[in-house]
Amino acid sequence: MTHHRRWLAEPTSLIISDELEGRYSNAVAYWHFHPDIQLVPVNDTSFEVTLPQGQVVRLNITGAVVEVRDSTWHPGFGQSVSNTKLALKLSGYTLETHIEWSSG
Repeated sequence: MTHHRRWLAEPTSLIISDELEGRYSNAVAYWHFHPDIQLVPVNDTSFEVTLPQGQVVRLNITGAVVEVRDSTWHPGFGQSVSNTKLALKLSGYTLETHIEWSSG
């Protein structure tokens, strides 16, 4: 199994393209969010992400079945804080994550 990642940065967006080469039975990618970040589903593969200062980022996923899961963040030894993560179960050999924000 070989994993390739491409990054395409624009002034108001970032596209992350992941491609798997070879045989595999299943592949899952994870996006972990800081506890101060609010994640709101728009549909099964699109989300509005609100940052601590109120900025809103749009996150769109293609090539995966997306599941919102409860998780924990560990800022220090013996510390555990509830947070959210996305589990992206790839439906093929390519996963694309498109992040967009406003310039203002």
